[in-house]
Amino acid sequence: MSIPFLDLTRQYARIRQEVEESVLRVMESGVYIGGEEVSLFEEEAASYSSVSHGISLSSGTDALLVSLMALGVGVSLSNAKALLEAWLGKRSGFVRTPKYGAGDAMYAANRRDDAKAKRKRNLLPYLELAFGVYMACCTVYTIVNPGCIMAGPFFATFAVGFFYVSILTLRTRRAEATDLAGHAPAAAGDRAGEP
Repeated sequence: MSIPFLDLTRQYARIRQEVEESVLRVMESGVYIGGEEVSLFEEEAASYSSVSHGISLSSGTDALLVSLMALGVGVSLSNAKALLEAWLGKRSGFVRTPKYGAGDAMYAANRRDDAKAKRKRNLLPYLELAFGVYMACCTVYTIVNPGCIMAGPFFATFAVGFFYVSILTLRTRRAEATDLAGHAPAAAGDRAGEP
């Protein structure tokens, strides 16, 4: 006797009329993304779950991704580290991620300048770049192996996030170094015409 892995035919037989009516309403409306049917589903899901709001997504992978993004995981290694430290109850200083305001006065004032902190700060964008490469390889793997295709968008989003943060950090540091080099005080012998 063969037992099917997932047999939804009996479940479908019980709800067939409701499903067909819903599909027909969607087809007749021409609204295939969002729309009244999705809103009704979200309301019913929220009511069933005893919560005030429900949000539908296209897949379970998207649901995991939205949850992780809400927690800040995958944007940068600093954010992921902070989240893990919070879960473990370890107190640590907040590390500002280099987004729009990287290199501003508050960021500069809050950063430690000891040798260990400088090494760590210099290594972090390269580690994030490495994680971006790793996630890009995982994305390619999911494309090449059809059984893993659902994880592709998840890995691709993390790859883009790690690449974005690491490249932005490296560009900002390069611009700061160039700016500092351009504003460095000239040596006494370089000042032509000055006494």
